[in-house]
Amino acid sequence: SWRSTLPPGVYNHLLRQHSQMEMERQEVIHDLVNFDKEFVKSSRHVIHTYFLSLRTRDSRAWLPGLPADMMRLFDWLEDIVNLHAAIGRALAPLVVAWKGGAIVERVAGTLRTFVPQFEIYMPYLVKLDSAKEAVRWYVERDEGEFGEYLRMLKADEESDGEWALEKLVREPSSRLERYVEYFQVRLIRAACDDMLPKRLIMVCSVFVTPRRVNTPTTSLRSHCSTPLGWQYASWMKSRCAKQSTTL
Repeated sequence: SWRSTLPPGVYNHLLRQHSQMEMERQEVIHDLVNFDKEFVKSSRHVIHTYFLSLRTRDSRAWLPGLPADMMRLFDWLEDIVNLHAAIGRALAPLVVAWKGGAIVERVAGTLRTFVPQFEIYMPYLVKLDSAKEAVRWYVERDEGEFGEYLRMLKADEESDGEWALEKLVREPSSRLERYVEYFQVRLIRAACDDMLPKRLIMVCSVFVTPRRVNTPTTSLRSHCSTPLGWQYASWMKSRCAKQSTTL
């Protein structure tokens, strides 16, 4: 927890200066920062283990013969991981305040710049169900080189838990649901920043399941309470529909 990282007495001092709500806000920010950090760390290990051997040297180009659906999936996953790594780098200078016994005053301006970039989730979510089935088929039934490659790496994993590649394929979708939970807590103190949590909740809610892009407009309208938010939701809906027809 954020509180456990503070020197003795600092938490009580900050509580007297601010409020219990502010202390809860700091805990949420701390949880969010570590949530992204752990995801990026574990995902990059999987990317290094599974993806690098399938690329040409010093390039993001895939080796000839790799199934096209897997190339697209792996590109989408790596783009998502890179997005969260960038968010982590952007938040790092802000949370330095904790080391000095202070609170993080604002995160809205930093996070707002990343809202449009969540668009990269769209193709992944549209194809998520079929992607999970495809990965399962390749590892269980494909008799070619790619299937053998996946089975070899899966056998090398010592963990008895969820297969690392399957977890990476599934995890970004579940992360969007957690983002909705995070931003339902008031992260922003100033009234001028109130729109950020609403916009992020709206964006993540639209993306949580691909089926939502086809819901009536009244359902999308319920995700945001500002004209700007509704305009953004409408734009997202049209982008999702366009993306689903081109993949």
